[in-house]
Amino acid sequence: MELTVQGEAIHVKLSEEEMNFNPDDESVPIPLVDSVREQASALANEVDGVQPDRLVIDVADVPIVKEPGIATLLLLHTNPSLVIELKNISDATRDKLSTMKFLGNFFFDHAVEEAAREEA
Repeated sequence: MELTVQGEAIHVKLSEEEMNFNPDDESVPIPLVDSVREQASALANEVDGVQPDRLVIDVADVPIVKEPGIATLLLLHTNPSLVIELKNISDATRDKLSTMKFLGNFFFDHAVEEAAREEA
């Protein structure tokens, strides 16, 4: 996992290895979620102007089957004001998340948003 600060947000890049990838298992390890939360909070405390409840999660290297679990677990296991921007998310995951009631907490990277608008 790689955490960096860009503007007011904390960017989190996850790797396939961190997912303990099993093609038949959609679950995401809860210790990973806890680790993201703890590291983001620590980084926000170190850098002025960073919002600990604003995460940009890059899932480019994460198996598609794991993408929804990352987002939903982060929301369920953190404070309700958490805002997540998902980068490099698949169309299938975007469609799945768009049916969830707490979609207001999700933002998608512009490329995905543009593709969705063009399809509509």
